[in-house]
Amino acid sequence: MSQKLGTRVVVQLKDEFAKAVNKNGLQYAKNKELDALKAVLEGEKATLTNVMRDFEYYVQSSDAHGAAESPMINWSRDATTSERAKSYYGSKFVVTWGAGTKVVSEDVAERIKDKIAELEGQGAVEKVRVDSMDPAKNPPIPPKYFK
Repeated sequence: MSQKLGTRVVVQLKDEFAKAVNKNGLQYAKNKELDALKAVLEGEKATLTNVMRDFEYYVQSSDAHGAAESPMINWSRDATTSERAKSYYGSKFVVTWGAGTKVVSEDVAERIKDKIAELEGQGAVEKVRVDSMDPAKNPPIPPKYFK
């Protein structure tokens, strides 16, 4: 029997709204255009976590726990210092439920994605998608990190 790896919901906000959410958090951002998204997420008992912040926390946690260098840690560390990566990931957020759950079943992910997709192009939400956590369906770590 194969293991189900789960999925996550990624929401891309328009830049001006992403900056407000990154600065203050979704719940404190005052832009009225975010209200519909806030309502959908409140109904799910969820919020948004910035993808770049996830990279930063991963690197900080790895360093704090004395994790040995690895391709994944080094790739993530480079992403946190790259202006190109900061620009790319700065507007992308992962839907986060409860006390930090980001990976959910495909059914749950598709349900929330469909709700948020109704907001695309109407204000703050630029795009929403479901990402598989299956490594075979994600970009590989670049070879330069394997030394």
